[in-house]
Amino acid sequence: MESPRLRYSWPAYEEGLRSLPQEGLESEDHDSGQCGRNQYSLQPALSALYGDAAIREIYGATEGMLGQQMDEQRAWVPNYDLFFFEVQVGSGIKMLHEMRPGETGSLIVSTPILPRYRIGDLIRAYRPPYFRCIGREMWWTRLYHFWNEFSSLNFDRL
Repeated sequence: MESPRLRYSWPAYEEGLRSLPQEGLESEDHDSGQCGRNQYSLQPALSALYGDAAIREIYGATEGMLGQQMDEQRAWVPNYDLFFFEVQVGSGIKMLHEMRPGETGSLIVSTPILPRYRIGDLIRAYRPPYFRCIGREMWWTRLYHFWNEFSSLNFDRL
């Protein structure tokens, strides 16, 4: 008798595994997880693997789970109760919640053990309280982000 918990067939599972990216995930450019790459680019593979399930993103780093997707918006909300967030922008350092929509900066996180630790991720502000990690602090990260938004016809919308 087939297990009642098995909701998808092996061919769908294997097809989902084949469609997942195989290269680049262990690159040093992605050492804070999937920063800059969200689950929407993997939606067909995830649907094949898990069926019709609500898939949500989290934003985690070595320092902890910094935020999570709270609703259908394509961005995360920071865990202000666990961390103290600052951002280095062109004009200096400001609190994360003080960022204006469309502004991008380098995230600085304070934990009980690591005060004011710059983690190396670029954060883009959207309509409050939404943010997105667009990638690591590299010279090409902003270009890569805007190219992905343009080529997916998303145009930096939530």
